[in-house]
Amino acid sequence: MKCINKYSSDFHVRWLANENSYADGRVFPKDLIWNQDREDAQRVLRQADIIHIQNEVNPEWMPFIKNKRILVQYHSCPVRQDVVTELTRWSRHQYTLMQPMQLRQYGLRGLPNLLDPDEYTPQPALRPQPRIAFAPTNAWKAGEVGSKASREVAEILGGFQDRAEVDVFGHLPYTENLDRKRNADILIDDVVNDTFHKTTLEGCCYGLAVLTSAPPGGWLQTNLEHLALYLRMLLREPEYLRDMQARSREWIMRSWHPRDMVQYYVEAYEKLLKGKSKPAASKNTTGTGLLESPESPASHGLGRLLPFLPGWRKFKYRQLAHLLKNWPTDQPALPMDYWIDEWVELETGFKISGWAFMLGEAMQAAQIHVFLKSEDGLYRIVETTTLARPDVGRKFNAPHLANSGFAAFIESHKFKAGICEVGILITANRKHAKIILDKKILG
Repeated sequence: MKCINKYSSDFHVRWLANENSYADGRVFPKDLIWNQDREDAQRVLRQADIIHIQNEVNPEWMPFIKNKRILVQYHSCPVRQDVVTELTRWSRHQYTLMQPMQLRQYGLRGLPNLLDPDEYTPQPALRPQPRIAFAPTNAWKAGEVGSKASREVAEILGGFQDRAEVDVFGHLPYTENLDRKRNADILIDDVVNDTFHKTTLEGCCYGLAVLTSAPPGGWLQTNLEHLALYLRMLLREPEYLRDMQARSREWIMRSWHPRDMVQYYVEAYEKLLKGKSKPAASKNTTGTGLLESPESPASHGLGRLLPFLPGWRKFKYRQLAHLLKNWPTDQPALPMDYWIDEWVELETGFKISGWAFMLGEAMQAAQIHVFLKSEDGLYRIVETTTLARPDVGRKFNAPHLANSGFAAFIESHKFKAGICEVGILITANRKHAKIILDKKILG
């Protein structure tokens, strides 16, 4: 809520909850609580243009929301069929969380958890030993859907108490929970379900080395079997630990900052108001189901070709320019992670090289393209060479990422006059990811 209000001028959001605590001791910051702030809550419901329901609706709210535009978002995993059955009748505008497990189970488009890195700031370490934190929200047995294998992880952590401070906790007020995470060096999230949770985002904001089972991002991807191995590596190599801590904070600032991610909410709300949304994705959804670029498709201009290219390549680049112009919003797309090794201005143009990959997607058959976007929204594809990067495969413990390198030369006389933004586009298995870099060139 706070991130939408801070980073979007289009919508003002109020948060209404039945209660702000659970019976297990977890207490969360509040805006409006129905039984405590009923008069204000009723006024807010009457004035609202959109009702965004998350996981449940209080029957007492019905008189206030029955004629409103409603968006439904599911959080629970495993899927609570009773909740889905109840809320489906309220709206066809249905979403889930932008997290791999929820996306897989619900088969819907996702809206991201938003954390403001201006508020979730790192805490400098002032202790002789590294600290490992693990804060599971349930004690379900390993193998059960939604379990974080808390007992098994706690047993593994017991073997590290001679070389690190180990802090295993749960069922605390949210502010206390955050304080204990912030004071750690290493944070363990879900290592069994090929996903991440809000814990991962919190750890990345705090600049911690985060271990989770989600496809590579700003964290170390691991599973329960290899958890101890990665912990030993982090504790044995202080420089490696510092690198992973820096990487996590850098990732949240670059790839999940609310100033960009808030656009998912803006677009969902705008489509709801205009009545143009088809939010439900195909049920064969795989991967993380995220859209990397927050740009509105309506802002994309007509793509143009590079006239000097051979005919077959012109056709291919015409298709890519068309893809950029009509960026798909009715199907899941994958987010991207990348690194720019070289950005050099030469007399005749610009040289760029680095690596990039789609999270959760094998890169063996992927194609990486550098593109330019001019001030009037026109796109041009730059001829890009794929490079072998075995170092990237080793870094993320993912051999297929050895194909994630790229290099391109942007010749000055072959792009339109004016300021152009530089971006990266990846296509693989009918999935797409793109990002606009913080690089601009003047033609």
